[in-house]
Amino acid sequence: MFFNLSGATLSPLAASLGAGSQVYGATSPVGNVGGEWASASNLAIGSNTYNYGVSAAGLGLFGPKNRFDTSSNLSGTENVGGLDFGIVTAGDNPNTGNGGLNRDLIKGSVLFTFGLTNVASNFDLTKAISNLRFQYGTATSEPSFAGSLALSPTPPKGKRVPEPSMIAALLLTGVATLRTRKQQSTQ
Repeated sequence: MFFNLSGATLSPLAASLGAGSQVYGATSPVGNVGGEWASASNLAIGSNTYNYGVSAAGLGLFGPKNRFDTSSNLSGTENVGGLDFGIVTAGDNPNTGNGGLNRDLIKGSVLFTFGLTNVASNFDLTKAISNLRFQYGTATSEPSFAGSLALSPTPPKGKRVPEPSMIAALLLTGVATLRTRKQQSTQ
């Protein structure tokens, strides 16, 4: 997922499984998936530029130092890459091997937590995110689509999100965490 954010700077802090999520193929309980997800800034993809990106695949843009948790490693490789720990749809059937791809895949959601710094006095979460792009697969040449967010001033908590909006919900969760941290630090 790629996007631009104006009026603040993000720093990746954590990536963890959402409530009720599971990892296919995991031999022990998994909560922290920060060693398998990365976040980077100032990214160029073709003629598009993005302030930020979040991915479980390297895409030629994310390396070992970009991982949310550089001390954790679930897949055995230091780099993020391939499909390992990527998100599958809610309707995915683990008995089919996801089309022959027997890997550690996440069914459900991943919650991203970011630190928020350099916050502009006029920062408005409802207007701060733009140029949203959702990327599928393990290369930027694979299918992707442009997205948009319609945010209320305070994103709702605890609501189930329809499947087509799952990835946007993940971003909103991370941004809602940022907003909460910003409000707490200004009080």
